[in-house]
Amino acid sequence: MRLMEKLAAVSAALALVSCGPAEIPPDEDKGPIEATLSADKKKLYPGMDAGGKRVIRINNGFYEDQQISYWVVGSIESFPAPKFTSAMYVFCARGDAACPLKDGKWNDARLLGNPVFETVPGDDGYSPFWEVVVVRVPESYKPDTLKSVDGIKAQRDKGTVTLENLEIDFGGSTGKAAAIFNCPAVLEGTELEKNGADLVGQPGKKSIAIPTKTAWHDGHRVKYLDFSVSEGFFPAKKNSQGRNEIPTAPIWLPHRTCGTTNNPALCAAMGKTSGMLPIFEQELSMMAGSKVDLTDDNDDLDNNNVIAAAGPTSKGLGPKSPQDAAYSPLWEIRMVAVDPAKDSVIQAIDTERREWSTANSLTSVSKMRAYIADQTLGEPSNVPEAMKLVPGGVGPVPGNEGKLFVNCPTQLPQ
Repeated sequence: MRLMEKLAAVSAALALVSCGPAEIPPDEDKGPIEATLSADKKKLYPGMDAGGKRVIRINNGFYEDQQISYWVVGSIESFPAPKFTSAMYVFCARGDAACPLKDGKWNDARLLGNPVFETVPGDDGYSPFWEVVVVRVPESYKPDTLKSVDGIKAQRDKGTVTLENLEIDFGGSTGKAAAIFNCPAVLEGTELEKNGADLVGQPGKKSIAIPTKTAWHDGHRVKYLDFSVSEGFFPAKKNSQGRNEIPTAPIWLPHRTCGTTNNPALCAAMGKTSGMLPIFEQELSMMAGSKVDLTDDNDDLDNNNVIAAAGPTSKGLGPKSPQDAAYSPLWEIRMVAVDPAKDSVIQAIDTERREWSTANSLTSVSKMRAYIADQTLGEPSNVPEAMKLVPGGVGPVPGNEGKLFVNCPTQLPQ
């Protein structure tokens, strides 16, 4: 190389050293995602339109003979939830050992800007259950510079940032696994019914309020509900294809069989002479087109659904402890036919107007399983095919093996 060329090369190298690393160009801020959504696309986001706002309703089911509240985080058009996960990218400075975790707990304070979601409702592969990819950025990085997966990967390819899949040692037989967060995307202004209110049947005992936060998707701002403040995060399980999935838990939905010798009062009241009816006020309200209140408590929040686990005992922001292994917000629906011609176990619920807590019936896992065994029902999961469809009604949810799963985080105490 000639002398002048050598000098030019040295000069360029010195310029890079003196100026430091190149600035990462910001992705375009394309505004709120709601501005891009058609009316049909908006219906795929959780909740229902009520009183001029979008609301995710709460329900009161049972766990171990006690009422417990939970939200059904879906919509009529996108009721099922997948077991598989999607990717959420969070930003941490290089060398920051306290980001995103400090002492095994999620450390929001050290994150640089809002996360980036790989998918949103209506996209192929959307899931409300996120596995975390940590984007390590230079110290000069300005929060919210990168707002898209394409932008992140472009900087990775240039060597400006590095990507790390977040794995945590959950201990016990689980060991090291990807951490899964329940953070469903919602339309701006969506409300969780009774968020932060008193727990059902426990006046004065407040529940944890679930915050609404902001993420990015393809340059658009997206709102989401962060259930990790109450549930913490979950260890991923690998399916047969090696893809990460969130663990699941069962929920039993008692139904009345109509048209039997002793036709249930519930069937008669709803004008049903065959088929099945859920002991589930909100479902009955939707079927009737008006509020159905079986319990005379002036709401339609009650049902006789029984869940397998009430929620983690180790509250929020950390991995589940071993005793919390049974809990998952993703419930497998198991429908149980309860026929008054065969038994009188829960007849009081739909023939008398009384509080549910006084009906000592199928209100615990052990009672439900004993009833199923006694009636030789097996563990039924006879869910109508239409309820297994992906948003838009196109076939069964991939990876759900023909079963119906629903995202139902429980309301937990402060």
